Amino acid sequence: MNSEPMRTEAEMINTQDAAEILNVSLLYLAELIESGELNAVKIGSSLCLSGAEVRRYKDASMKQRKSALDELAELSQGLRLG
Repeated sequence: MNSEPMRTEAEMINTQDAAEILNVSLLYLAELIESGELNAVKIGSSLCLSGAEVRRYKDASMKQRKSALDELAELSQGLRLG
């Protein structure tokens, strides 16, 4: 038995919308799905993703980028480059 709550189609978004939310190409989105970083399901003839999962992935990516930029800023200040 699946312990995950059932998702309605209203909570699901298509790959085009997911790529736009993440600001990535459809090809890169397909790589994220293939690698297991994002989950997708087939609804009818369309491949769909959970809108909430896509937003969580985007938030996590933004936090990771900010952390990397903060680290670079610290390094450049330590080297007196900035």
